[in-house]
Formats: sequence, C-alpha cells, structure tokens
Amino acid sequence: MKWCKWVLFCGGLSCISVEAQEGYVLQAERVLIEGQEQWDAWQGPAGVHVITPGGTVWPRFLRADINAVVDAASFSRVIAEGDTLVGGISESGSNPELADRIIDGDLSTSWAPDPEDRI
Repeated sequence: MKWCKWVLFCGGLSCISVEAQEGYVLQAERVLIEGQEQWDAWQGPAGVHVITPGGTVWPRFLRADINAVVDAASFSRVIAEGDTLVGGISESGSNPELADRIIDGDLSTSWAPDPEDRI
C-alpha cells in the first residue's frame, strides 16, 4: 500500500512540473499557450512564424520555387555536442560514392543501391 501512495505522489509531482513549464501547458492531446507572456517565452528562428493579434500562429509564407537541396552542402551548423554538421547527404548504407547525385540537381544523374550489397 505504501508503494501505491508513493507512485501516486510521484505521478502528481510530475503533473505539477509539466504545468510549470515556461511558455506552454501540456494537456492530454494538445499544447496550450495562453497569453502574450507565454508567446514571448517561445524561441525560434526569426521570421518563421506570424502571431496574429487574436493569438493564432501561422507559418510565414515562403516562396514556392525554393530548392533547398541544390546547395545544401554549402551550409553547416554546430550542434550542442560541439560537432559541426555539413548539409547534404550525411550517410548512405550502399553506394556512398554516388550518394551526392541524389541532390546534385542534375536530372541526368542518379543514385541506386549497389546490387551486390546485402539488404
């Protein structure tokens, strides 16, 4: 019986801590954001969303003719562990020497797995 009370107590604490998160409240099937102070707590890249005066969030419109993979290899970012990730194909389980053809923008090139590789 003691362990049951302990489990219920710990479960209650976890519910309290979830609601104590800054910027949102987790509910069963949604994330609830209430008030300007919660919106202000959200962090994200500048310009990717629009918050209307009524509190609705919309993604910012981007041009439809953007091809993000053509120059993917020219971009990089540093992740939390301190490693630098370069855009493009990061890994190919088969035929890796030709994997860059997937995003080279040239319709006359292609990539396929090596038929000699095991599945």
